[in-house]
Amino acid sequence: MYQRFIAMGDSFTEGVGDELPDGRLRGWADLVALGLAAASAAPVSYANLAVRGRLLGPIVAEQLEPALVQAPDLLSICGGGNDMMRPRVEISRVVGLMSEVVEAGLAHGAHMLVLSGGNPSKQLPSVRSCSAAATSSPTPPARHSPGPASRSSRTGRMPGSPTPGTGRRTSCT
Repeated sequence: MYQRFIAMGDSFTEGVGDELPDGRLRGWADLVALGLAAASAAPVSYANLAVRGRLLGPIVAEQLEPALVQAPDLLSICGGGNDMMRPRVEISRVVGLMSEVVEAGLAHGAHMLVLSGGNPSKQLPSVRSCSAAATSSPTPPARHSPGPASRSSRTGRMPGSPTPGTGRRTSCT
């Protein structure tokens, strides 16, 4: 079971669009942390380093080292969506940055959880094919085999969890 979960990303990971009735944000990473805590007999540490609006380059530059310093055994990355909405996105750069995060996480002993966003191109004024992104996805090294993923129910923000984007570490039971 994972005891230290660190989430990296942009607004999707931060929880923008998933507000609770009191206005606090609760995103998918909070729900994963909540599920980990519910399934563990030991405390689970969690930090959500995500900051809305970030492109993948700044996510990697600003969040990767602080995440690795916390020695996560589970490190998630979800980013690149803001890059994909730019008219001059370099798909190879997005893939390279994602690969950099995966390699760094694995080198530090973390299990990697890599997520991709939906394809928003139908809602964009200028439709662009993202087929290059689908064929250029970062491939984990042969030594890494992904484990199963599971969903938890939407029961609310993890008790004592930090405000998204603050990067504060929280212990939960």
